[in-house]
Amino acid sequence: MNMTNTYLSNRGWGLSALLLLALAGCSLAPVYEKPDVNAPAAFKETRVQSSAADAGTWKTAQPSDHIARGQWWIIFDDATLNDLEQQALNANQDLKAAVARVK
Repeated sequence: MNMTNTYLSNRGWGLSALLLLALAGCSLAPVYEKPDVNAPAAFKETRVQSSAADAGTWKTAQPSDHIARGQWWIIFDDATLNDLEQQALNANQDLKAAVARVK
């Protein structure tokens, strides 16, 4: 291979790389347009409530995790549900492990 062929070969790669870089910068994707959003100026939850009448149906959350729940399912007066809950309690391995640790 002579010097001229090597130069043309290297020049071809350089032009190919330059063309590839130029095309990589051209995006064919459509221009993004931000959609219109009809957001309210204020939400019901943010309104300051001056009295109970202003509260409406919304109220601020009041966590009550500290209240013992007990056997809440009994209010449904369903023997099958009561039986299933008892089976679940008997099969609860976490409860058995806790009882074993206490003993």
